[in-house]
Amino acid sequence: MYKVNLLPAEMITEGRKWSLTENWPGLAWRAGAALVVLVYGVFLFTLFSARGMLDERRAALAQLSSQVHAAQELQRDLEQGEALLATWREMLRGREDWVYVLEDVNAGVPGDVWFTALEIVPGAEEDSEELYPRPDRVRFEGRSSFLPGVGRLVENLYRMPHFSGVTLQEAREESDGILSFTIMAQLAGSNDDVAAAD
Repeated sequence: MYKVNLLPAEMITEGRKWSLTENWPGLAWRAGAALVVLVYGVFLFTLFSARGMLDERRAALAQLSSQVHAAQELQRDLEQGEALLATWREMLRGREDWVYVLEDVNAGVPGDVWFTALEIVPGAEEDSEELYPRPDRVRFEGRSSFLPGVGRLVENLYRMPHFSGVTLQEAREESDGILSFTIMAQLAGSNDDVAAAD
């Protein structure tokens, strides 16, 4: 049997040997297509992996959102508390600690003297914007069996660092023979005259 091939010689593939130089354009095209498919597959795999991780992170964020909100509320409360504390510290700056003042006064009272009244007098600044103006004087009223006891009390008050001036305003003998007295003590750091009448 005979075969007749009517194709030109360059198109005849039967009986020809495979040659790399003749087939390199087709191989290059196929290799490029395979590379594109491979890169696209890697891209899709990365995309779906990233989506999965993103979904997991969103779920974790949804669970943490209530805790984050609570933490933000605590932060706001902390800032408000710190602002309030700073306001109180500003108000108390430069003021006497009355517990220590009164303890010192109590330690300086002679045995034959007793107080009947104690008044803390605020400053006379009318244009002061403070809610609680700083006091500048303390008025002591009391009684004593003997006048030297009142003198020792005035001297003890004068020696205390809390007061810048002490004045005995009045001392009189009552009908029962006991002395009653009024002492005005100016607090250290105030500018008013301690002898001024109220």
